[in-house]
Amino acid sequence: MNNWIQLIKSRQKGLAIFFYLGLQILLVASKSKPYAYNLSSLIGIWQGFAEPNASYMQPGFVVLKNGGYDGQFFYLLAKYLYTSDPAPYLDAFFLRFYRIGLPLLSGLITSLFGFAYYPIITLLLLHLVHIASYVVLHKMLPKQYASLSLFYLFSPFLINTNLLLVCDAFFTANIIFTLHYLHKGGIDFLRPIPERSLHRTLPKYRGAGAILIAVLLCFYLLLIRETAAFIIAPLCLYLLLQKRYAMVGLFSLPLLAYLVFRISSKHWIQAESGSNPLSFFQLIDYPFFGLYKSLAASAGPGWKAIIRKLGKLPIFIYYIFLVIQIFNIRSLRLTISFLPILCILGVSAIAEQGYWLSFDNISRMFAFSTPVLILLRAQNPNYKTSGIFAWHLVLLLLLGFRILILKEGMQWYVWK
Repeated sequence: MNNWIQLIKSRQKGLAIFFYLGLQILLVASKSKPYAYNLSSLIGIWQGFAEPNASYMQPGFVVLKNGGYDGQFFYLLAKYLYTSDPAPYLDAFFLRFYRIGLPLLSGLITSLFGFAYYPIITLLLLHLVHIASYVVLHKMLPKQYASLSLFYLFSPFLINTNLLLVCDAFFTANIIFTLHYLHKGGIDFLRPIPERSLHRTLPKYRGAGAILIAVLLCFYLLLIRETAAFIIAPLCLYLLLQKRYAMVGLFSLPLLAYLVFRISSKHWIQAESGSNPLSFFQLIDYPFFGLYKSLAASAGPGWKAIIRKLGKLPIFIYYIFLVIQIFNIRSLRLTISFLPILCILGVSAIAEQGYWLSFDNISRMFAFSTPVLILLRAQNPNYKTSGIFAWHLVLLLLLGFRILILKEGMQWYVWK
């Protein structure tokens, strides 16, 4: 029996990846089945954006009559970046354009083979990057915590975003890569160092090349999602407390470069603002009013509609679990590491009804909470997870139930 246990442990990564791929095949097949297994259905192109962007549409792509999702905007931007077509018509052009990190890479690869292959190329890219980040995270963690990386690999939040062909899991994977190069450069967030000796016991920076790659990745993170500022700001604070002022300046450069990019882009891009260019204040509400309004809205007929409406409550329970984690914070070091989760808690609390109304939208907000929790646990042997990792498994089962049982196809047609 011990030999079998040792064999399983020695093959853990390989077995985990095998089961992960099997799960993905099952979920992709289930999601695309109502659309004759056409993978372009994963993009979620709504006819309201397909028709104004006819020059961007590929023959054979699925177009939904009653709704779509954000994957369509990543597709349109990817094609825009690598073709001579005029700027596409989106709901909020500049809000979408500032998140070109994924379209830059997926569009580059797709442009070599043709945009008819965008769905399969982007799907493979997202899964390969996620698996690679799992392997990196597994290696980064101390041996006694390495198995926690499985919760990252099978995170329901990350799995769902990859199935939607959006950037959140890709963003989270690049956070892992950034931390890996910081670690190689001597900035080690995993060492459980006493707070009093924080500035004296850290090793010297030992890899200029690794540090440079980490800086470039920080800028790329900002291009994927502007919420990367929630990662870079704690890093700068961490370095500031060590009195590494040159490093603070170095890792502030991505923020400055991104700010310049945002300001300058409006002057050299000719594009319509979009069909629904909402301001920041239109995207927020009083704390949890968005959740309340989403629950108060009509669910529609049938038991499946009611269950879909209530499906956001397990995510709210996850929110409560995250709030409980605050009681684990007993040092300045852990406070800095916990700042990204505080940002998640704040943003999701004030999210307006549209975010809470959509399971896909609200689940994406918690995408990078899983690796942060894992790193917090690895930093502090006394950190009490309070069952939050077990709740990940519950959410994974519920996600499977939602996709395999509850999910129904919409009215659709094939673009010709």
